[in-house]
Amino acid sequence: MRVILLVGLLLLSNAVTQACEFTDVTFSSDFEMAKLDGCSKLSETSFLLQVKPENRPINHSPWYAFTVHSTSPKDIEININFEREQPRYLPKMSANGTDWKNLDFTTKDHVMTFRVKTTPSPVWIAGQELFGNLEYERWLQEVADNDTIQRLQLGESTHRILDQFSIGKQRVAGITRSTTPSRGNRSVGDAAFYRAIIVR
Repeated sequence: MRVILLVGLLLLSNAVTQACEFTDVTFSSDFEMAKLDGCSKLSETSFLLQVKPENRPINHSPWYAFTVHSTSPKDIEININFEREQPRYLPKMSANGTDWKNLDFTTKDHVMTFRVKTTPSPVWIAGQELFGNLEYERWLQEVADNDTIQRLQLGESTHRILDQFSIGKQRVAGITRSTTPSRGNRSVGDAAFYRAIIVR
């Protein structure tokens, strides 16, 4: 059986870096796939973050990903305002950017609220597990290490490289639809989908 998989690899980095530095708490979006559109301090332990849709009215999904740290251990409340939209991506936290856990949250109108314990070491907050260019490339190389699989570069678009895997005789195609850095979270599902096809 021959299987051909077409895989898009994200090339863009975070287009806009937003940092909000307060006296003892700092929010930052200076990493791949990060997105934070603004922030303000409501009290010593409460903060309001602004997250806007990427492309209204085409895409109403306000993606967010940022880090937060404090000068000393604190228990803070984070409120994310999605403007006129409902939150689609529910909050997850990671201490290392790799291992993630769900956060308890509440929503009222277009604002999602949750609490986080912060320290001088940053923690990642995002709507999904982050799966960026480096993880994608590692996964592509892992697949290509299989002796029965051939990896070829079909071409390039403005935003990404398009790779092809050829396996066996029959042809089955799958194309990732991640077109911007913040959509890269879909790659977690893409990798699982392609892996399931390859091992069949």
